Amino acid sequence: MKNLFIISTMFFVFNAMASEEVFRSLDVEAHPLPAPRTHLVFAKNIGGLDCIYSNSIFTGDEYYCELNQEEVDHKAIFEALNVDQVESEGETYASIIYTKTVDNLVCTMEDSVFDGLLYECNLNSLN
Repeated sequence: MKNLFIISTMFFVFNAMASEEVFRSLDVEAHPLPAPRTHLVFAKNIGGLDCIYSNSIFTGDEYYCELNQEEVDHKAIFEALNVDQVESEGETYASIIYTKTVDNLVCTMEDSVFDGLLYECNLNSLN
């Protein structure tokens, strides 16, 4: 049981590191959440992407992000990411793909002559 706790704690720490970058790169206002007196908790929410920042006098800074696939608005997330986008050619000459990547969050916008603008975001698990 002790080993399982250590492994799950290590996963949370690695996930939290990536989530910190995602939290900081979102160009949306953080709003406070109710918390015990020993904590400060803030959330950033956009298009089904929910990121939480928690500061505790006992554990320090912790970050967590989750992408709700049922409520996802890929365009809103793509536009809220305050990072540089990388341009690449699509599968055909009739499209260009713009990618924004922040640690384990990858968002793309495909500008296609035939289909117009297509957006997609994925929050990949860290292994």
